[in-house]
Amino acid sequence: MSLDLKNLPGQFVKHLSYGKRVAPRRDWFILLSVVLLLLAASGLYNFWVYTQVKSGSSINGVVASAPGSGFDASALAKVKDIFTLRAAEQAKYTSGAYSFIDPSK
Repeated sequence: MSLDLKNLPGQFVKHLSYGKRVAPRRDWFILLSVVLLLLAASGLYNFWVYTQVKSGSSINGVVASAPGSGFDASALAKVKDIFTLRAAEQAKYTSGAYSFIDPSK
């Protein structure tokens, strides 16, 4: 029996085709085989990623450099000012400085 490489894809598709009868057992076998293969591949990949992260290695092989040690105090001051303004606004709501006017009356 000779192997014809030109006709190999056609023979493979013909082997999987229904032909004259329906073969649900074969279809379920193929479907479950593919699903189990993908599930196993996903499990192996997730295990590899877990071991890489657990050991402290980089997943993509690129080691990120640490950010500069320069600390911007002005940015922190701006954030503190924003939170101070928000706290003052909240105090106005809780102290009764703002009164609620019911539009339905």
